[in-house]
Amino acid sequence: MAISSSPNQRFRTRQPAWRKYLRVLIGDSWAWRISFVYLAVMLIIPITAMFLKAAEESPADFWRIATSPIALSAYDVTFTTALASASINGVFGTLLAWVIVRYDFPLKKLIDASIDLPLLSQQQSRV
Repeated sequence: MAISSSPNQRFRTRQPAWRKYLRVLIGDSWAWRISFVYLAVMLIIPITAMFLKAAEESPADFWRIATSPIALSAYDVTFTTALASASINGVFGTLLAWVIVRYDFPLKKLIDASIDLPLLSQQQSRV
């Protein structure tokens, strides 16, 4: 009696390593796939394009452009608004946390749930 392999095993090809890694990275869930595509479109592609554009310039030209008056004023606006928004978020977040813990008021549970929801959804997506 001869041992023969089934037709499915004979023509089965191995998956490339990148595909196996990608499957482990994003999983089979559609939520992970949509999140990965969104991340790629909104973050990975623009940053890659920025680095490729910067790589076309010589280091001297890059430094000249990065220290031009327009760039320096853009850095100033960016860091100033980031500091202001972080300060405002810190003050109002502390105030809101204090009020939620200290007092009872209508819709307290709804506000507390709306604060906890993003943290909970991140944990659920990792499971």
